[in-house]
Amino acid sequence: MESYDNGTTWQELSANIWDFKNIAINPENPQNLWAAVLTGYQEYWLMNSNDSGQNWNLYEGFEDPYKWVTGLYTDKDFNIYIKRQTAEPDFSFDILKSTDNGNSWFGVDKLTNKTYFGWDNFKNSCQTESSNPENLYFGNNYGVFHSEDGGYTTQVQNTNLMNSYILDLEVDQKNNDIIYAASYFQGLWKSTDAGQNWENIIRENIKVVRCNPKYPDTLYFGGRDLWRSFDGGETYQKIAAPLHSTLVDIAINPKETNVLYYKKDVWGPNPKSYIYKSIDYGDTWNLIFTFYIPYGYREIVIDPIYPDTLYIGRYRSLNGGNTWEETFNKKILAVHPLNSNILYATEGSSQNVHTTLEVSYDWGNSFEVLAEYHNGPFPGNNIYCFRIDSENPDYLFYSTRNTNIYYSTDAGENWQQL
Repeated sequence: MESYDNGTTWQELSANIWDFKNIAINPENPQNLWAAVLTGYQEYWLMNSNDSGQNWNLYEGFEDPYKWVTGLYTDKDFNIYIKRQTAEPDFSFDILKSTDNGNSWFGVDKLTNKTYFGWDNFKNSCQTESSNPENLYFGNNYGVFHSEDGGYTTQVQNTNLMNSYILDLEVDQKNNDIIYAASYFQGLWKSTDAGQNWENIIRENIKVVRCNPKYPDTLYFGGRDLWRSFDGGETYQKIAAPLHSTLVDIAINPKETNVLYYKKDVWGPNPKSYIYKSIDYGDTWNLIFTFYIPYGYREIVIDPIYPDTLYIGRYRSLNGGNTWEETFNKKILAVHPLNSNILYATEGSSQNVHTTLEVSYDWGNSFEVLAEYHNGPFPGNNIYCFRIDSENPDYLFYSTRNTNIYYSTDAGENWQQL
């Protein structure tokens, strides 16, 4: 739409039924407009117009113009910044910049894979100094990135900024002052003073972090990739793991810590989970099990007394994952740390409802309900996480998908809300 009277009346410029995400007008040529557009085909394109917005064309300046462009920002010198999808297999997003009206582009330093699909309104996420457009800031779920050279180099500036995307926590079992926090957007964090202060270790997509229970300076953590550190995060390296999707869980055999497992989920028309195993501290991996995602659970559960017994949702293996059986119509959440016959579970329908917490005292032959929670705002996973105090197993905890944590001090007979 266009207005000649300061917005009192409007006329339609283009009859295309598109969603214009961001629009920029070239100050040196007001007939030249740029826009990030969501088309009727559900594709995000970079479009430009040379007749004040009457007609729009797909910008043909890229090798592949059909990679999605979901955000557009321009500074006072009409340097153009766009958020653009990368190629397979990542399908993540980069920030590209053009200083010559789209004839050439370069990537903004350090922001490769530091964006995500939902970050569309680029104008609200970028800002340049009015008198010096080389001094610019990018804000995203990783924090604030600052550049003094127009994006050629950037530095993250997160001191005292809240991180609200923590997805996993791990405490060093031999030094409880050491805590690790995994954030899918801001990476892996470490505290050496019981959570009072935090240091960022790596700025990658991290969803899970685990310490080797015998040698807790050995860490495994990952999201899109799997990483390992032998010195508490001081140094780390990517280890060979066939992910190509999102890591969901990592589990370590508590008695033979060279044995590890990880779970990844691949969504689509036939969503599946894949379980991999390593017997050499993560140097090599083998696929040991594949199953339909809704029949599983997020976490790999290892029996702490007999660690060759594994549970993943409805399935159990008695031989370290070599063979599996669909043993239950429940999804196993945990094994009692002192009694392998006591299993904790939630309902095991194909839908991820998870509104009950149940217990079996006979190795899964029968279950009884300990608690129920039906009031979550999400359609599934109302009871999201369950934990047992390893030193006092009568202390049980479960969290819900909105604001509540419930606990019991008498093995589940009574519950209180934190």
